[in-house]
Amino acid sequence: MPQVMLGEFGHWLLLLCVSLLVVAQVKTVCLGSEDKTIIPSDILFVASLLPMLLALLIFCFLRDDFSLRYVWENSHTGLALDYKVLALWGGHEGSWLLWCAISCVYAAIATQTCTELRSEHTRVVRVTLLALLLYGVFLSNPFARMLPFAPGEGKDLNPLLQDGAMSIHPPCLYLGYCAFLVPFALSCVLPDAQYPARVCQQIHRWTLWGWGWLTMGICLGSWWAYRELGWGGWWFWDPVENAALIPWLVASALLHVSRGKQDASYTWTIFLSQACFMMTFVGTWITRSGVLLSVHGFAQAPGRSLGLLGIATVVTIMGMHTWTHRKNKHASEPSLSWTKLAAAILLSMALVVLAGTLYPLCAKWWLGSLRVVGGDYFNKALAPFWLLLFMGMGLQAEAKYAYRKLLLHVVLTGLTGLVLGHLFFVHLQLNYNILLAVVALYALIAQVHLLFLSSPYHWLQNTVHTVV
Repeated sequence: MPQVMLGEFGHWLLLLCVSLLVVAQVKTVCLGSEDKTIIPSDILFVASLLPMLLALLIFCFLRDDFSLRYVWENSHTGLALDYKVLALWGGHEGSWLLWCAISCVYAAIATQTCTELRSEHTRVVRVTLLALLLYGVFLSNPFARMLPFAPGEGKDLNPLLQDGAMSIHPPCLYLGYCAFLVPFALSCVLPDAQYPARVCQQIHRWTLWGWGWLTMGICLGSWWAYRELGWGGWWFWDPVENAALIPWLVASALLHVSRGKQDASYTWTIFLSQACFMMTFVGTWITRSGVLLSVHGFAQAPGRSLGLLGIATVVTIMGMHTWTHRKNKHASEPSLSWTKLAAAILLSMALVVLAGTLYPLCAKWWLGSLRVVGGDYFNKALAPFWLLLFMGMGLQAEAKYAYRKLLLHVVLTGLTGLVLGHLFFVHLQLNYNILLAVVALYALIAQVHLLFLSSPYHWLQNTVHTVV
């Protein structure tokens, strides 16, 4: 097949994926709800086509097909073979195609394993995938051609991206981001679910999967930036760093309230599942729009930021539809629990980071002047939440096996905090770091104490049950 035909073939395959989802969605709307026993074939077919498109784009990189604009912008004839493969996600268009492919594969797996996502609830998954693919076709098409003639040489891949970490860090982030699609779709099922605890377990497992990959991606990104850019530190509250941290904090809060046991909070699970997925698009908009300056912005697309906001709007509308059309209220939820307290703290931390990240943009729009939010704001604003979180971890561990002594622990902990605070901030003029270290050590000792109080078999059984 000639080189010119490869780009056309990929473009038409991408249009075929969109057409399949559109036809299936129209059929569902016109003919009513689908059968729960039938696995949506359109999602399975699209999930098999998109990996083929990824392989086709890699083949175009290997053949130096500079008739494709994306290959021309991110490759070169002298580029090493392994970096030509990694250039697949070196720019905006290729990384978006990877996002769509992983999301469709996750959706196909979820519709096969979660019967709750079939019937009319498949529409939520299908509409989300359709929004992603439409954005790719019209605003971020990696198979767009250079017309009328193909250049003889490419621009080359960004030198900062020609690193071994390029093969691990971006895929880890995408594997984490895309996994939050399934909890979002399941949260739309939860209000009317016959067995809400089972749905919460599915949400918990998918959130744990995405949270694990996102954690690995954030850690690898910190190490990569430390080694490549020579900052002398691991975290600098850069907008792109914050864009990954915000959904991670919301996902951490979701893990606390979606365990599917008697203390599960269905209302919190619905809200945090939707908030987590929305924050992935807000973070992507921060990363790709170019409205905030960042040294990590390697795949920016400033002219296409409205499309990202459009996808976030679609997700928000579907989430609001879930809240306004709830039938079952699940009134048996606990009014207050340790998990809710931890989730509230983590969600507050995410809001603090989001406010500090977007403040320069809001100041530019409203005040007409550029304001910069440095690391001091984030460190000082988040320090009280870290104190509360670590204190709660210690108290919860002690309270689990010492209910009668809980009041005594609260009083002693409060007095200790007042004494340490007075000592550190009034007399010694020390910062929050030492106090945080002391409270974190207290939380660690309490958790280790809890581990040894419970039998090893019981602890291992609970761990396996939580993960599996």
